[in-house]
Amino acid sequence: MDTTYFGRKYGVMALFDARTKQTLSVDEVAYETNALYFEAVNKLKEKVVEIQSITCDLR
Repeated sequence: MDTTYFGRKYGVMALFDARTKQTLSVDEVAYETNALYFEAVNKLKEKVVEIQSITCDLR
């Protein structure tokens, strides 16, 4: 999971499955917060996606 910015206030937060090489979630964001990451992870859990580990840069 990570967010890439295009300018100062527009970013794309993506969650990616390294095993299957599939993108699991993509959201447009104005800023990066832990709350937004938790929300994205919870959406995956609601879809019954099994999460074994998460890698991010902690920013």
